[in-house]
Amino acid sequence: LTCTEVTCEPIVCEGTPEVEPNNGPVDFGGDDSFGAIACGETVCGTTSTVGDTTRDTDWFELLLLEDNILTVDLDVEEFNGLLFVLDAAYNTVASADLAGFCEDEQLVTNCLAPGTYYVWVGHNDFSGVDVPANYGVTVSCELCTPPAYMPCQPVAGVDASWTFGTAEVDMGDATG
Repeated sequence: LTCTEVTCEPIVCEGTPEVEPNNGPVDFGGDDSFGAIACGETVCGTTSTVGDTTRDTDWFELLLLEDNILTVDLDVEEFNGLLFVLDAAYNTVASADLAGFCEDEQLVTNCLAPGTYYVWVGHNDFSGVDVPANYGVTVSCELCTPPAYMPCQPVAGVDASWTFGTAEVDMGDATG
């Protein structure tokens, strides 16, 4: 079964139209252009591929003012969606590529600190989407409390001088 043999259901996206250019940072082949997305918003866009070496990827800047857990839903039409949330330094916070062709993706982050984040949408390959394919990406935010730092506390009755020893430990024969 190939992608051309699959008939995908059209999506109906009700939200803010994508504004081009939104190709991301120069370090990733873009032109330092970003779309915008906010908590509770849906952006409707398109993605495509050109030849076997280029794909249209869309970057959306998200500003969090409080600690939040993000749920990002990607509804796709006629492509295999790939979804990332990146921090301000473009490090991956979360990603999703579990669904197949014409199937929607979802990712959920851990509790994120206030700051700038990026939602990245694209096809999971560099070919196969010769005409623009529609998508809708929605960001939902849930306030959260980050885990508190718990300094180590001595436990009554435990010998704190005990160690694991050296790294050169013979674990024995693992075959039984």
